[in-house]
Amino acid sequence: MDRKPKARRAPKNCLSKQIVIRLLPEEVTKTDQFAEAEIRSRASFIRIIFLRGLRAYEHEQVIN
Repeated sequence: MDRKPKARRAPKNCLSKQIVIRLLPEEVTKTDQFAEAEIRSRASFIRIIFLRGLRAYEHEQVIN
């Protein structure tokens, strides 16, 4: 049986440091629903959302 290697969704070096975040139960539920809809892990989805938010925050800092 041929097994395909699992696709990496993040750069190799991004796994060098883990962080912990606290979410409300409703936020976890929403996160899981969106991640499942995009066929991603919870961690992968949260990383994408973090990176989008970081870009938006940096953009706001330039404007202000």
